Amino acid sequence: MWGIFLWQGSLEVKKYFNYDVTYDIAVVFRELPFPAVTICNLNPLRQSKLGDLGTEYLNELGFLDFDTTDDNQTSEFDWNAEIPVDSDWDDDSNFFDGFDDEYAAEINLTRIMSILDPSLRKSVGHQSKDFIQECTFNGGKCSTANFTLVLNSKYGNCFSFNTGINDSEILSTVRPGPTRGLTLTLFIEQDEYLTDYTENAGAVVLVHPHSIVAFPEEQGIEVPPGFSTSIGVRLSEIIRKGGDYSDCTDGTDIDMLYDDDYSYSREACLSSCLQQALIDTCLCYEPTLPHSADVEMCSKVSGGTTCQAGVTNQHNKNQLGCTDTCPPSCNDRTYETVVSMSQWPSEAYDDTLFRRLSKRSSKIQDQLGSIEDSRRNLIQLKVYYQELNYQSITEKPALDETGLLSNLGGL
Repeated sequence: MWGIFLWQGSLEVKKYFNYDVTYDIAVVFRELPFPAVTICNLNPLRQSKLGDLGTEYLNELGFLDFDTTDDNQTSEFDWNAEIPVDSDWDDDSNFFDGFDDEYAAEINLTRIMSILDPSLRKSVGHQSKDFIQECTFNGGKCSTANFTLVLNSKYGNCFSFNTGINDSEILSTVRPGPTRGLTLTLFIEQDEYLTDYTENAGAVVLVHPHSIVAFPEEQGIEVPPGFSTSIGVRLSEIIRKGGDYSDCTDGTDIDMLYDDDYSYSREACLSSCLQQALIDTCLCYEPTLPHSADVEMCSKVSGGTTCQAGVTNQHNKNQLGCTDTCPPSCNDRTYETVVSMSQWPSEAYDDTLFRRLSKRSSKIQDQLGSIEDSRRNLIQLKVYYQELNYQSITEKPALDETGLLSNLGGL
């Protein structure tokens, strides 16, 4: 009997020190804070503003062949031009050989946008007053003043709603459905799209938690013009135990290269980890990622692009240890989305829409003269909660102290 007791008791003690967890799943019904919504035009900068970049920037970067006409407008813009290779950059000469031309062009423009002065980046991109024509939330009117400008290396000017950064008020909703969510009319200005570069027309939308860095280029949903796109949202919350039970973090013990106004997120931490590895290993930085070190960007350093490719490849294969240094958050919120579309505007509604929008913008008057023009340039976007409930998943110890003593007592 004593032998059986010691055997079973040792198994219980071992189970306790394994720190296994179970999951308590509950469906909670209550008023919910509305998620943050980030929108971007798929076109990163306006064709008519190319001349504003100036040959000084382009010659310094050395990425593109750029010619301007007398009226400071673009005559030729070679989006597929490779990074020039100087005599002391021989080890980088084949860096772009394996890239598709369109991907190489995207890399070139992305890096140019990243290194431009922020005020210049803002001025050459699509403006909020043109992009966001109409806005309603929870049945009331909103405006571009309710959006925060976010500079994105791929999409240029992006605009975030209800971010909660800088201690701004987080809006809530008390009823589900499209009429109680966020409804936008977007004008994408296809006449301003970059020739031979921007393949898709439309916008990219990301629904995400408050106060975190948005990554629309990785997680966004592309929405096309000529349609009313509805994005139904459901919230899921994961609360991890932490401590001995998991390696989750609240972010206070992890340094990220992003602004301190943003809360911890694993995606931002992984990006910071990659950038720090580039700085430590290659003594250079990737301009599309945040940085604070006093070093040159990798494309301007001898051997930099080759070193960057190697470090990035290690990062993609999880050989830098970034997944270990960037654990999941102890309190994680995710938004599951369901997307549906219908053609918009209808032929019967086009005249009414044109009369309403033309009062707001002269560009609307010039560019929307027919139903085809409207469907070529306009997007209606609706983001809303499908139901005012959310799934809460809480980690609990599989065997806590009370359970261990109880089991030993039973034995």
